[in-house]
Amino acid sequence: MNIKKFINNYLVLFLSILIILFLIRIITLQIPLFKNLDLEISILYSLICSILFAYLSLWLIKKEAKVLLVLLTIFLFVLILFISFIVIELFIFDCPITNGILFFPNFVFTSSVFGFAMALILSSVEGKRSYLILSLIIFILILYSLIGYYYEPSLYLFNPLVIFFPGLVYNEIFEFDLRTFIYIAGLIISSIMIIINYALSELSAKNPLQKFKLHFQIFPLIILCGLFIFSDKIGLSTSQNKLNNVFGTSIKEKKFEVYFEKPIQNKIELEIYRWTTKFHFKNLEEKTGISPEKIKIFVFENDKSKRELLGDEAADFTKPWLKQIFVTKNSFDQTIKHELAHVFLGEKSENIFHVAGGLNLGLIEGGAVALEWEWLEQSPKYFSSLITNFVGNFSFNDFFKNYSFATRLSYVSYLMAGSFCKYLIDKYGMEKFLDFYSSGDFEKVFNKNAEDEFQFFLSDLKIFQLNSKDSLKAKILFGSQPFVLKKCARAISRINKKAFQLFEQKRYKEAELLFQRIYELRRDNEAFYNLLRVKFSQKKFNQVLSLYQNSEINKKLVGLASLRSAVLYALSLGRLGRIEEAKQIIEELIELKISSSWNSYLELISVLLNDSENIDFIAENPFTWQTKILKSPTPEKLILWKYFLDLISEEQLDEVVKNFPNEFWLLNKSFYRYLELGNFVKAKNIINIIKENNLANDEVKLYNLDLMIYLLENISKTGV
Repeated sequence: MNIKKFINNYLVLFLSILIILFLIRIITLQIPLFKNLDLEISILYSLICSILFAYLSLWLIKKEAKVLLVLLTIFLFVLILFISFIVIELFIFDCPITNGILFFPNFVFTSSVFGFAMALILSSVEGKRSYLILSLIIFILILYSLIGYYYEPSLYLFNPLVIFFPGLVYNEIFEFDLRTFIYIAGLIISSIMIIINYALSELSAKNPLQKFKLHFQIFPLIILCGLFIFSDKIGLSTSQNKLNNVFGTSIKEKKFEVYFEKPIQNKIELEIYRWTTKFHFKNLEEKTGISPEKIKIFVFENDKSKRELLGDEAADFTKPWLKQIFVTKNSFDQTIKHELAHVFLGEKSENIFHVAGGLNLGLIEGGAVALEWEWLEQSPKYFSSLITNFVGNFSFNDFFKNYSFATRLSYVSYLMAGSFCKYLIDKYGMEKFLDFYSSGDFEKVFNKNAEDEFQFFLSDLKIFQLNSKDSLKAKILFGSQPFVLKKCARAISRINKKAFQLFEQKRYKEAELLFQRIYELRRDNEAFYNLLRVKFSQKKFNQVLSLYQNSEINKKLVGLASLRSAVLYALSLGRLGRIEEAKQIIEELIELKISSSWNSYLELISVLLNDSENIDFIAENPFTWQTKILKSPTPEKLILWKYFLDLISEEQLDEVVKNFPNEFWLLNKSFYRYLELGNFVKAKNIINIIKENNLANDEVKLYNLDLMIYLLENISKTGV
């Protein structure tokens, strides 16, 4: 039977399947990240097609269809889908084609062929038992991945039904790497060998491949077993044993342990990790009345390492059911209390994942924020007030129903959900809130309407006296669009990555062409900033002014990228001699008080505006100017030292502390610098200055002051 006759015999069935697959695509066009032809849609169709073609192939083979005709039919199905989806990408969404589209043919064809190979193996089993066994195998494959995700530390997983699942979608770029290639190659080769083995029975006994029949039976087993046995070594998994072998240096306490990817040589630094964790642990115990034990905290050297081992780069995370926390060295101070809070709350959860009832994302993250209660040197309540007054009108369902929490800018979701959870704790008590966390059923726990309570919460946010500067600050911090809703999200991220690589290599003209293309495709503040940046680095200062002044995008400051664009505009004004205009822009940005770090940076920029050579130096050294400028002959040394607090000498640090005795967060950073230098006397002096000047004047500052006192008392006793 030839292919044409074979297709005609089953034409109605094949067309019905195609229509169903197209209908699924139409439905997914409504879902963020599933709109575009990239990783997410490839995973979905791999799962659908692997199972679909496994059953279909088994049925066709039992109808005595030729093996090679079934294989060709599967190939045609995947090809038709692929071409159709590319057309949707190009003409409906107007998205650029990047290597992200290669996920679809590779994933879907590989998983479909694997499903066909399973069907062939089971085709000799009589009757319905073959379908039952196939169902059992599919169930076991799914269960195996779920068990791996549950008991092993990594987020990502490889499975023949989906090929690769990342665990989290926060990372903007997913690309083919060596481990994915190895996995696909292993599955394809083994599946094709199984298919050839069964196809040989349909070929002449004189066919030269017949003498390799035994090889086609043995080698697939060897390959598949190899992928399973050596999965840790080739990067297809990260088991607990592998992670334990990577992490050596540790801090061991009764209730928690901290492990480091790289040894910590400085004993004081190690003690800071120890006592910081103990302080947060103690605080959470007092707040919740909960006292979990045997928490393991893994501190990665950097985000890249965390992604390679666990599959995530963008965010620190916790697996509460394992009582394991995964953070990086740079983010430890900012995230450790939040991640500990997940474990504490998990102790009151009744589900297998030890998270909020109903797997409610708003409650999971909101609960942790409520216990952490700090963001950008302020309480989340203040920022929630900014969001409510200047960003949008929200309801309970926006953060606690139907996973809408994940479709908004993460900062907005975290802060609003966290502030509402804190409001519930303050009003009804921790015990009542923990009941809500456990069940996820608001009405049952509080006997009130959730939306009515949320509106009471919003009215509670009106205690802050806000003005036009607060409005601008809100738009800078919370006005940008979340990644999942951006046009051609992953495709443009890949072009952006290529442009940055060219930019880092100082191939500015090539980079500018790509940044210009991105700006034309997605006219947002981030694309605009990158285009300004590459022009600035080529010293096209007049073009920077012209583009900035004539662009509709920068009529208003929206998102942090717009703040960076304003800085480039000010630097370009300064370089062209319009220093007063430039300084006025920077002063207006300083008055917004985004954070102490931002203000230190803006103050440094204001100083550098006075010298055109400094501006040229910044343009010529876009990645290294900040550390090199420390050695420049700028007279405003204190402003430089204030910004480079971690790089200056102890004597220079003394001068900074002496001249800025009323800046709490600067003193806070100076305290940790003295602590690392082993100067406990000067660290104690910082605490005295804060107390004498009454600088710990809100709950966030007071908490940090208490932490400083706790660290000094305990580390000084260790004698390190």
